[in-house]
Amino acid sequence: MDWHHWAHERDETRAWIDRITAPGGVAEGWTLQVGKRLLGLSRTAVDPPFWPILDKWTSGSASAGADRIHTVAHLLTEAAQDDQLARDAHKKLLDWAKNVNAQQREVVAHVCSGSYGRRWPHRALVRLRHILDRDDAATEVAASALVAYAARTTDGLTRVVDTIESWLDRYETSPAGPRAFLALIEPASDNRVLANLIDIARTTPRILDFLIGGWSATLQQPDVREQAHRVLLGWARAVHEGQVDRDFTFKILTDVRNAHTPVDAMSRFLYGSPEHEDPALVDARLTLANLRACNHFECSRSDCPLRKPPSAPTADSAAEGAGEPGQ
Repeated sequence: MDWHHWAHERDETRAWIDRITAPGGVAEGWTLQVGKRLLGLSRTAVDPPFWPILDKWTSGSASAGADRIHTVAHLLTEAAQDDQLARDAHKKLLDWAKNVNAQQREVVAHVCSGSYGRRWPHRALVRLRHILDRDDAATEVAASALVAYAARTTDGLTRVVDTIESWLDRYETSPAGPRAFLALIEPASDNRVLANLIDIARTTPRILDFLIGGWSATLQQPDVREQAHRVLLGWARAVHEGQVDRDFTFKILTDVRNAHTPVDAMSRFLYGSPEHEDPALVDARLTLANLRACNHFECSRSDCPLRKPPSAPTADSAAEGAGEPGQ
């Protein structure tokens, strides 16, 4: 009633809501309920109060850690599912994904990892790319969301592979594509994404190209050098422990090695740290050293990725460019 009938008091009302819900405020524990009331009011109100309050809750000294982040993520997810607020919610999520504000970026990552990502996977992937362009607390949440989506279904894995491939092609200087690639192919006990990719690559040249080309692009990105080395070591351990096919996995790494020369994570993986006596790493080095090198300039393989021209933009990447300008 105050909001509808006393328009001249709206600034004071917003300040009061901000004050009582701030960390230590009398209504801090009721932030979700307050947010839901504001969301409902904003469906019909002139000068809706929901969005400015969300900005306040995720900026400056008003921010209050994980609980506040999850509360705002829940409210934004609800707003996106409301026909009257959906457009503004999608825009808010995109704006926050591009922000330097780490807490707002983390909110977006949590939104995209939930029902929002399942309902609007393409929109979620666009926002995750912007988050993965930086390295902070939101980055890990975004990477986990990407992998979880790929692990859920075969179609999800195909979409994520196509999307990462388009990122690597279209945004060559951005670390977002390499971070996404490393997250997807990192061996993990709670999913079989890497094992599935390697199994598929045995019979699907396009996936083999994705793994070889992804590694080649990632190894050229200095922002992910340490992460790349950790994942290479993870591959060696996965082979050593029998999680993935030994011969085919080392064949992939051989093709990557033959196409790559700079001093970086691959060089360190193959030649560096002589004091490193991890049995998996020693085994990987010996195996790769003894595999016959393929001369890609004279290679007779019809599916050799280094003989192919750059891939055309995927339908997913074309839709991304057309669907949301300026992304």
